[in-house]
Amino acid sequence: MKTTVLAVAALAMMSNAALALGPFINPDILREIRPLHPIGPLFLCSDLRVTMSVQPPSLGAIPRATVRVENVGVGNYVSGAGQQRVRVVIARSGGATEEIFGFVNVSHGQVREWTFDLPHNQGALALDASLVFAPSVLLDGNPQNNECNPGNNTAHANA
Repeated sequence: MKTTVLAVAALAMMSNAALALGPFINPDILREIRPLHPIGPLFLCSDLRVTMSVQPPSLGAIPRATVRVENVGVGNYVSGAGQQRVRVVIARSGGATEEIFGFVNVSHGQVREWTFDLPHNQGALALDASLVFAPSVLLDGNPQNNECNPGNNTAHANA
């Protein structure tokens, strides 16, 4: 079904309301207004924010980290499996390891959260989390899985 956006001024002309507006609207100009082209569906933008926290170990306990993805945008993030994930790189003096967490849809205001154990007794750790998107996200024609604010797609923590 095609929808057409009509100018408010054209509606006013049809009901003689244009005459009440006096010098503000020229009726000859209103006759030239034509309907605009149909508008496709409007998608509200999703904004996935990454945050991370580290729980220091209590006596004898293993340190843990939690990474979160929250949709702080106004639209729902709707995507397919395997098109996006959170990658956490855990760097230490002896090298680096990584954790990968996949997810699919994240509604407006929803939070996805993963908690995992950290290597212990290996010195200081630096954790870097980032959203990783498959190239198909930009090519799949789905505007609901486009990220509107890449500026908050990474997080850092030390342990």
